[in-house]
Amino acid sequence: DLGINPISDYSEFRLTSNFSVSGNSSNDFTSNLSTVLTIGSAVTQSSGVYTLPSTGYWQITGHFRTFTSSGAVKEIGIQLLKSTDSGSSYSKILETLDSGDQQYAYSSGMITSVVDVTDVSTFRFKFRAIHSGDCSYVGASTNQTYFTFMKLSNT
Repeated sequence: DLGINPISDYSEFRLTSNFSVSGNSSNDFTSNLSTVLTIGSAVTQSSGVYTLPSTGYWQITGHFRTFTSSGAVKEIGIQLLKSTDSGSSYSKILETLDSGDQQYAYSSGMITSVVDVTDVSTFRFKFRAIHSGDCSYVGASTNQTYFTFMKLSNT
């Protein structure tokens, strides 16, 4: 035995069309998300809120690609948020930021975290777009902006 555990549960979601945002604010990714791949038990998604199928250690990753639409944007990124009270309140786990230094500039980034999910009835996750100006998060038929959930082991 090499001590290697096969992947038991994995789900991948993709933004399928551009998500345009404006101003200095934050917006949750709530629509135009489709399931790309599922191995084992599926993570479910409803209006951008993700529920995991089992307890354990999960690696949650978010990738984004953006382009600026009306000039430079100092901060462009994503946040991963977690709720332990069925979505009544969320706390930020982590974020990543990049910048678009001119109009029509592309930016990209990734965040990843390992989370100990102890109660599937109350734990929820979502991704949030953060930006200081007008830009679009790229959605397409290939992975440009996408989110993955992989179970690493039981708790």
